[in-house]
Amino acid sequence: MIEQDETPRDLALLAVPPVGSVQAVGDVWVAYRLCDGSGMVVGPVAAYLRELKACGRPATTQRSYAH
Repeated sequence: MIEQDETPRDLALLAVPPVGSVQAVGDVWVAYRLCDGSGMVVGPVAAYLRELKACGRPATTQRSYAH
């Protein structure tokens, strides 16, 4: 929330470096994985994506949430 004495930030100037990637795996239980900048799988995200699959969510949901 912006207070009256604060100036709003120009979010167009905000730059987040692209680090890591979402990769298609093709496994029955893990359709996608999120890898960090060094190519290692991000453990907590991997666990979450497995949980999505166990709950019956489609692979497209896993992909979307990984992004």
